[in-house]
Amino acid sequence: MSKYNILRWDAVLSTNGINKMPMIYINPDTSFLEFIKNNNYTVQVKINGTLSIYDGKIIPGIVSKAGFLSDFYAYNDLYVISLECEWFGYPEYLGNAQFYGINGI
Repeated sequence: MSKYNILRWDAVLSTNGINKMPMIYINPDTSFLEFIKNNNYTVQVKINGTLSIYDGKIIPGIVSKAGFLSDFYAYNDLYVISLECEWFGYPEYLGNAQFYGINGI
């Protein structure tokens, strides 16, 4: 799978409403959109280039369209990936993300 530049990082509350988890934004292409559809919007994400604790790890994530956040994100056709891990703060660099499916493909 191709690498995608991370355009932004945010902290969001996890489903328990207490813990924070990271959320990244990307600008997808058509192959990514087909890929996430085939994987039921559930992915494994490998982050690199941030010079942070997130680099080199495979992290589960849930993909959704960022339009629910504001008109700006909908207009720019950005997608967000909520990473199912602890929030360790904003990384020094935005970095990039590589995505894998449920079966590692």
